Amino acid sequence: MSNLLHKNTNRCQLIKQISKEIWEDLISLHLTGQNSSEIYYTKKLVSRILTHTKSLNYSIFAREPGLEKKWGSDIDIYIERGVNDFVLYAFQAYQKLENYGIHKNCFVNYLFYNGVSGYSYTGTNKCRTEFKEDQFGLSYVGINNIKGTLSNKANWNFGYFHPSLASPLSELVCCRNSKPNGIKSYDYTEITKELENFEIIDNENVNEYFNKAIENNSNLENSKEDGNKSERVAELVFVIRNTNSTY
Repeated sequence: MSNLLHKNTNRCQLIKQISKEIWEDLISLHLTGQNSSEIYYTKKLVSRILTHTKSLNYSIFAREPGLEKKWGSDIDIYIERGVNDFVLYAFQAYQKLENYGIHKNCFVNYLFYNGVSGYSYTGTNKCRTEFKEDQFGLSYVGINNIKGTLSNKANWNFGYFHPSLASPLSELVCCRNSKPNGIKSYDYTEITKELENFEIIDNENVNEYFNKAIENNSNLENSKEDGNKSERVAELVFVIRNTNSTY
């Protein structure tokens, strides 16, 4: 079977464009001595996808922002590989991600938002398709390459993971990544049943969710409450169906 999945579709091109925008946006901020929060770029990702949800078969589900730091950094992405055959990619929440990966039989990764002035790169993704450095605007690293590193953040920077250990997020919707033993196939009914307590995010409520999350995070800055839970639950869930899928 071909390794190409959605290379020439608008869905593939959309994630590529968002990655490029984030890369350029972060470079611009850094050059002017400014910083931006992770939640800002999560909102940017969600908002850009929302403009194409119907035409590109994306759905975005969210749970109510609670009193937790970094709401929106725990993201699950279900990607339909074949007819009603979804695989799950879980991102962030490193401390709880290993157990979650075992429980859900899914890929587990750490998601990065990047932008590095003066950095130049040309590489090949899993589709054997060439990509430029701006695709690292949204990148991911498998948990096995993260262990022992994030415990001491002073020891790593962009160059620690990129390009040798990181992959562009766009390849997940542009390529048919192999599914090793132990990775589960989910069907759409199973996914939606697990998301019964979530609400679909749309253009009407996206600002409400993120404004509340930002407010809650701000209120916790001087709080002793660290938001830790014994079990990881994603705050945002993307369900990406094949372009012609009826599910």
